[in-house]
Amino acid sequence: YIVHRLIWMLVYGEEPKQIDHINGDRQDNRLVNLRNVDHRTNQRNRAKRLAKKEAKRLRGIKSDIRVVTVVVHKKTGKAFVGHSGHKSKINSKLKNKLPKNSTEQWTVDNCAEVDAFNQGMNKINGSMPDDFVSSTVQVNTGSIKPPCTNCAQWVP
Repeated sequence: YIVHRLIWMLVYGEEPKQIDHINGDRQDNRLVNLRNVDHRTNQRNRAKRLAKKEAKRLRGIKSDIRVVTVVVHKKTGKAFVGHSGHKSKINSKLKNKLPKNSTEQWTVDNCAEVDAFNQGMNKINGSMPDDFVSSTVQVNTGSIKPPCTNCAQWVP
């Protein structure tokens, strides 16, 4: 067992589903930093951690990318990183979810959410947006942000 699971079992006398490190630091195994969560919650927190890490990396290299989205496939745990301004051929199942006309100042295929979900859906056959959890981060601030208005209707 990993240390955080042992700590949980010793204190609470039960095996946890999955342990989430509340502050995101997987080396911080203080009991106040541990909570028992389901798989989906743990994957969502993983997506947040990866998105913040990518945003920090982009700030360090002074990138022009403004927004980063990370999606994590619920079953496989595979993560995909999307960037604003990255256009590629959109998966047909995803394209059907997008609005015909953009409600933002950019085109619907030019956002981080579309880029990340598109990568995941193209790599994992038969997957749909609901098969992923996601987190979007504003690069310049490192803050979590909601999906853009183009994506808010379909991002789970």
